Amino acid sequence: MIKFTTLPILALLILSAPAISAQSAAPDGPVKCTGAKMMLGLLNKMPEIPADKTDVLTLKMEMFATKIDGSPIDQRFFYRPPSTKGAGKGDIAMIFDDEGKFINLDALIGQSKKGELCREMDGGDKKVQMGMSFQMPFNSNNGSHSLTELVEGLADGTAQMKGIAPGPARMLVPKLRYIIITPANGDGNDDSTIRATLLRGGVVVDDIPARFLGPNRVFSIAALKKAKIDSLSITGGPYQLQAMPNPDKGALSDSPQPAVESGAP
Repeated sequence: MIKFTTLPILALLILSAPAISAQSAAPDGPVKCTGAKMMLGLLNKMPEIPADKTDVLTLKMEMFATKIDGSPIDQRFFYRPPSTKGAGKGDIAMIFDDEGKFINLDALIGQSKKGELCREMDGGDKKVQMGMSFQMPFNSNNGSHSLTELVEGLADGTAQMKGIAPGPARMLVPKLRYIIITPANGDGNDDSTIRATLLRGGVVVDDIPARFLGPNRVFSIAALKKAKIDSLSITGGPYQLQAMPNPDKGALSDSPQPAVESGAP
């Protein structure tokens, strides 16, 4: 699944922890903490998104953390509520997979923004880099998507991003203008069987030039409207259809390109 980590709003979401206070807190021993205000502010707004804005497309958010050298975090990492700072009671363990993805993010929904993100120190005192990424997948993957569905999904996705963005940052949220098709199972390399067909009145339209972001097919909604396309058919296997902002034009190509491997943001 494509993860978008270069939206302008993301400049406000990078949660680095280089200058954070050290504490001695039994029974944990020495820990290092940083404020969770930015992350919890965003996370707690997710359940507030109106249901009529998520019936076609649902914004998904992921959090990542690794040591500065890219190695996994091997110390205990946790959220500490404000009422128990230094006490070790009420801490919520943050569990990461091998790639640094926080896999129980939902456990923090509803927690106070005044809490802290903490980790035990083991003497190495390596700094941690943290960040968030977003995916904007359409809810349906039944192989048939009307233009009405696509247009509504892009509008709703933009509204969802604006809804969780803090105050002035809402002005920086770009409109979603493209869709991208990726294989549902994999990292974008195994896309050889996925086929996208544009239809107008049930007739195949093949005069719209193909555009690719890496190995994945992308479409401009403006181009589909201009060509009076009324539906998109996707066949060949499980897939994920996502909304995205304007891609860097230099990143687009006329033919599929090998996927570029990337780790956690």
